[in-house]
Amino acid sequence: MPSRNSAIADRIARHARQLGWRAETSGSNLSSSAYVVATWSPAGDDDGLETVTLKIRVSDHDLPPSYGRADLEVGPHGGGHVDGWAGVVARLASITDQPVPAPVRRELNRLGRLRAARAAFDRQVDERRLAQVERSERVTAVMVERGINHLTGRERKDARSKIIRELGL
Repeated sequence: MPSRNSAIADRIARHARQLGWRAETSGSNLSSSAYVVATWSPAGDDDGLETVTLKIRVSDHDLPPSYGRADLEVGPHGGGHVDGWAGVVARLASITDQPVPAPVRRELNRLGRLRAARAAFDRQVDERRLAQVERSERVTAVMVERGINHLTGRERKDARSKIIRELGL
């Protein structure tokens, strides 16, 4: 059974070929990383001066600094393309001035919805944390004002609970 990385590399290569790129896949001998070498030459480029060749790496880890870098990376590591395999295919389409294939557009839209949902969730979490901090600061200010901020243990907990009830927090 092929690895997840090689399946993603195969998907990228398949879409690249549909966009007119020559694409070859290979795997690493040392890890589960997979590679796509995609080459595109515009029509009429007889001398090869306008040929574009990109090395695309699909992996679940960063490369050590001593290794050569790929032109594009896919994966959850620091160098990975933010839109994953679909973003890489969209980049290939933009290089060749072709429309992004429908399945790739759907994946990009799905990723956009996920990012938007994650951003909304993060905002809610931030708002809750801010509310907790503000509540804690208000209770502490009342405790200082009343001269009971020195309390510890159960006495402090009881005093804070009483203030929270009084303030309706």
